[in-house]
Amino acid sequence: MTHKKMTIPRSKWLRKRADGKFTGNAKKSCLLNSTGNMCCLGFYCRDILGISDRKMLYKGSPYDIGIREDEQYVFSNLMGVNDRTNENYPTADQKKLSNVQQEKEIKQLFRKGLKVDVTFVD
Repeated sequence: MTHKKMTIPRSKWLRKRADGKFTGNAKKSCLLNSTGNMCCLGFYCRDILGISDRKMLYKGSPYDIGIREDEQYVFSNLMGVNDRTNENYPTADQKKLSNVQQEKEIKQLFRKGLKVDVTFVD
């Protein structure tokens, strides 16, 4: 099976950094905010699934727009890594990940669970 490809521009990626703050002065993560920033799953919903920006605006997760996943809990795991919360991704301490490690974890989860190859760009 051929993997789909997705690019995440770091300048538009809404995530919690290693310093505990969200990028872009955001208070929390969402699929898409009013400044055009998106969590990793926002890029997936738009670029791979073709979901409109209007439908994603201020939604917290793919579940909130009616998208379900398989039994691997890929969405929950990705949200945990993106937002550095152990509640969604209990197998690792997200707060201890470097920013580089965070990107690596996200790439692995997308590749293994959703068959998407992710590239991060500046």
